Amino acid sequence: MWPVARSLLEYGCLSDVSPSVQPQSPWSLPSQRWTCLGIAALAIILYLNILPNGFVFDDWQQIVENPFLRRPDGLRRIFTSGVWQFLGPIGVSNFYRPMMHGLFYVLFGLFRLDPAPYHAVSILLHAGVALLAYGVIARLGRDRLTAAAAALLFAAHPVHVEAVAWVSAYPELLCALFSLLAIWFYVRAREAAGRARVWLALLAGPALLAALLSKEIAVAVPLLLLCHEAAATFRSPSEGARIAGNGDLKVAATAFGAMLAAAAVYLALRIHALGTLMPAQSKPVPPGEHLWTAIGLLYRYLVVQALPVRLHAFYYLDRNRGPFEPVVVAGLATAAGTAALAWFLWRRRRPEWLAVPFYLLPLAPAFLLPYASVGLLMAERYAYLPSLGFCWLLAAALVAAGRRWNRRAAVAVFLVLAAGYSARTVLANANWRDEIAFYRRTIADFPGFPRAYLNLGEALMRRDRMDEARQMTEAAVRLDAAYPEPHVNLGLIHRAQGNLESAAREFLLAARLGQEQSSRFVVSRALANLAVVYRSMGRLEESVDASRRALAADPQFAGAHNNLGYALLLQGRIGEAKRHFQAAIELDPAMDLAWSNLGLAAAIEGEWPSAMACLRRAEQLNPQSGEVQARIGDLYLAHGAAGDARRQFRRALALDPGNQRARAGLRAMGEGQ
Repeated sequence: MWPVARSLLEYGCLSDVSPSVQPQSPWSLPSQRWTCLGIAALAIILYLNILPNGFVFDDWQQIVENPFLRRPDGLRRIFTSGVWQFLGPIGVSNFYRPMMHGLFYVLFGLFRLDPAPYHAVSILLHAGVALLAYGVIARLGRDRLTAAAAALLFAAHPVHVEAVAWVSAYPELLCALFSLLAIWFYVRAREAAGRARVWLALLAGPALLAALLSKEIAVAVPLLLLCHEAAATFRSPSEGARIAGNGDLKVAATAFGAMLAAAAVYLALRIHALGTLMPAQSKPVPPGEHLWTAIGLLYRYLVVQALPVRLHAFYYLDRNRGPFEPVVVAGLATAAGTAALAWFLWRRRRPEWLAVPFYLLPLAPAFLLPYASVGLLMAERYAYLPSLGFCWLLAAALVAAGRRWNRRAAVAVFLVLAAGYSARTVLANANWRDEIAFYRRTIADFPGFPRAYLNLGEALMRRDRMDEARQMTEAAVRLDAAYPEPHVNLGLIHRAQGNLESAAREFLLAARLGQEQSSRFVVSRALANLAVVYRSMGRLEESVDASRRALAADPQFAGAHNNLGYALLLQGRIGEAKRHFQAAIELDPAMDLAWSNLGLAAAIEGEWPSAMACLRRAEQLNPQSGEVQARIGDLYLAHGAAGDARRQFRRALALDPGNQRARAGLRAMGEGQ
């Protein structure tokens, strides 16, 4: 950090800078190359310690359990579906962000479920955003020193940890990257000459389309550029004449035309994927509460930007109901102060005026309170792109103070800020390494948040720590008795511990609560698991009925098709069973259980080549399944290939020492297992 700061004082080489981006003081920077290298290096180095981190929270569904990532036609489905529609009709939401899943699709094809490459991409995206932040601010503000300081602060700011350390926050990074790229193309077109002006202006359209396909807040880009045009009067008369003489109006018309076309393409894709512009209806917040809560959040976001000491993945907060609550009063003061600052900068013809809309416009959708119904009113990741405006203002204040009063004092303040931000970022990254510790910290900060206990219970379940998982899940039930998801998890825990009657009661309760809350997701999952419990208890008719009810709630639930098929198979209804296994495979081609069961059904009907092909496919998808190995052994044994059968049975027992099919096969071969 010190060499970069020292360069702010000592070195100068501005020959590679556009005439419209000249510094306004004797301070100077090293060449563009070294400035960019310093910014990128800081953005990368500070996040290297996230590489060992695993998947957390939504990552499990979005990546580990997402069938679209395993399908040959996955990319087509990704671009014709909403964010959660891989879950089927129950996954309806207002979010259409195919760039995230498209990138997941590529990474899954290359690296499968190794989290490190996913985190490496996050780091590289953050570095790219920091570099574009430098380029955009340098051209909008016409001051490389301020731009470099702002980009360094942006690269190090701790409020970005959630966006960079959490893989499912790719939309924030991708949207920021392409939004800034669109702005950069626009301002570069204003500076260029000849045909390059038109091409750069046209490229703003595809960049905006990519940003919109990443996250909806990219709608702020044209508004930011309109603010930029409103600040055109800040240019000197000579500069304004030079730009106008180069066909400024034509460039603006070309760029906005390209962006309008991009918006039209986006809307067409969005409506085709979601069926309408906004298909999901959230529970409304009373208008008064919405207004006062949003005003309070303006202050809360400023606090997390200015003093990023206490960082949270979840903000489980009470809504505000009146103008005299302290946080609302602080929010009103924040709004007044922001307006005064914008007016002050405008009147002084300062380009830093643009930093105010850069902060407010991308943050505005957060004030719609998308998750207010579950008590989550804000998220640090929402501040990722807006923080560029904050860092720009902070850097401009430091540079102005140094120019007017004491240069060394300003650099010292900058160093303290950058070092403090960097240290806090490195420490906060570690919070995302262990999801159990991650959720425990959330519970410590917000002990009344039921979802935190549920998530902690799920993390413990994944590690077979069932007693602890049950305690955390029961705590979620105590906090919210009508919350259906914990009962599904309690049923899974009881089933894993062999308490089938208790498991059945929990699944039935979860299904009832889910029906009362019109949650088809919970109903289908509860009934599908109930079907498995009934099958284990030998109650096949009830298992079939539960699976059919699960499919009535969610016809595209692959697991329910598989469960129904297996119960039908046990009843000897082979043809029906095969149809449901095939339906499960159509919905999720990577479901090894469905392939294995389809192979078993084919073997029962004597279709040996088909059976072996299905079982080999199941083996390819899950090489660690002892049951698949044992079923392959049965096929070999039926064909008289004793040696091959013996090897398969032994491999099955190595993977699953309790596998009864493998033991029975070896006994039939006289090995006494």
